[in-house]
Amino acid sequence: MTSRGFERVVPAARHPGRVIGDGLELSHGAVEQRALRLAEALSCLQVAALGLLAENGPDWVVADLAAQLAGVPLAPLPLFFTEEQMRAVLVDAGVDLLLTDRPDLAARLGFPAPRAPADGALGAFAPLRQTGRVPLPAGTAKVTFTSGTTGKPKGVCLSGAHAWRVADALARALDGVGMSRHLCVLPLPVLLENIAGANLAWLTGGDLILPPLASLGVAGGAGFDVGAFAAAVERWQPDAVVVCGDLWMNNPDSKGLSYCEYSIGELEKLGVPWAFARGNHDQVDEDKDETARKMLTEAPHSLYRGAETLDNYRVEVRSAGADKPFWGIYLFNNAYPELHGFHQEQLDWFAAEAGKVRGLYGDLPAFAFFHIPVIEFQYLADSGQARGVQQENTTLGEGSPGAFAALKKEDQIRAMFCGHNHLNNFYGEYEGVHLEYLRSTGKGGYGSYLLPKGATLIELDCTGPTPVFQTFTVMPDGRKFAYKRKVCKALVDG
Repeated sequence: MTSRGFERVVPAARHPGRVIGDGLELSHGAVEQRALRLAEALSCLQVAALGLLAENGPDWVVADLAAQLAGVPLAPLPLFFTEEQMRAVLVDAGVDLLLTDRPDLAARLGFPAPRAPADGALGAFAPLRQTGRVPLPAGTAKVTFTSGTTGKPKGVCLSGAHAWRVADALARALDGVGMSRHLCVLPLPVLLENIAGANLAWLTGGDLILPPLASLGVAGGAGFDVGAFAAAVERWQPDAVVVCGDLWMNNPDSKGLSYCEYSIGELEKLGVPWAFARGNHDQVDEDKDETARKMLTEAPHSLYRGAETLDNYRVEVRSAGADKPFWGIYLFNNAYPELHGFHQEQLDWFAAEAGKVRGLYGDLPAFAFFHIPVIEFQYLADSGQARGVQQENTTLGEGSPGAFAALKKEDQIRAMFCGHNHLNNFYGEYEGVHLEYLRSTGKGGYGSYLLPKGATLIELDCTGPTPVFQTFTVMPDGRKFAYKRKVCKALVDG
């Protein structure tokens, strides 16, 4: 393949740029030549599907481009996947050659047989036994996988032309901004960084900076921007903090419990009461769940009381010195370990708790917090009445489609708040209930490139005869606002 062949597959950059890693700097021309050589090698080996398991760096970009040039589907594997999840990806994508900078891990994954080395720091390894080709849709250039934290990772097949079109649309949207350097702070297998980072930087001709993620303080996906979050808390002085899922990130190498302990410690530094609705990424080993729940319960500022009820619990909001609450908060676990949305057990628990509240206090208005949205959030967006930002389709679980009606039926829930989709931050009223996607906060989570991280501030006023509430988006730099414009969808695939 020649340079002319390269230009037919990879769009030309507007200006020559560089790809800069830890101890390695390549011009666009050098990247092109390396990618052409590797593409020729992949063609000679008759590779059906290529796996890529490596740290962020120039060699990752070379391998990505080479696979496109050779017409070989590429399955990038995030290093924060467990080995079980990696094996699932390799099997599902039909990978018959693995490029990696981790030969020992390749052997454990069933790829112990070395092949001709790649041009760069990556080695090429074949499986001990071929499992046969997996049919992929025609034109598949990349098989990107979900995090797999609600079960087995699920693959999405993308064409190369589609990925470059998205990058080109982003480049046009940023035209005039003068972006000359892009620092990748997410793993390149994360589709957002792959397209909005590597591909976009290539098109614009900006320098693509690819240091090892550990040098940036990022370990897998478990990063939490404590400084920014603490700044928001200091600025707005909330009476309490609610984390609506994904307080920590997964359970790599059984480290979930230590991530949980670290996250609790950081929340405690805020010095205010906090509550927690469990998300699909809040994982620990099954035999350590009881320990994690005990830690959540015993933290001095924690309001968590879900240890005996599978992480579902209720909080009462009282004025100082008052005998009874003026508001309630229901926190649901509709995400972990494999709930994938509301199931009947959560709805039964809620009905019982709502009955207790009615017997004690009569009509007590309340909020509901849960991680996985209900389908009514999408209905709200589709109605044209939502205000804010929607850059992802609503990712629903497989739970009860009647959850919204069941929560509304008790006539207590005035607002429902969810998380899960980092690129959504919209609100509106649906059938008399306020629905709101909370602003994504975590540093390690995807999406900050398109929707900067912040928080949602809920102001609850109990001075009048009937308590009322307002919600605002707040940012670490002190901005506080409520979206006025109606949702204009700009959905990002994957």
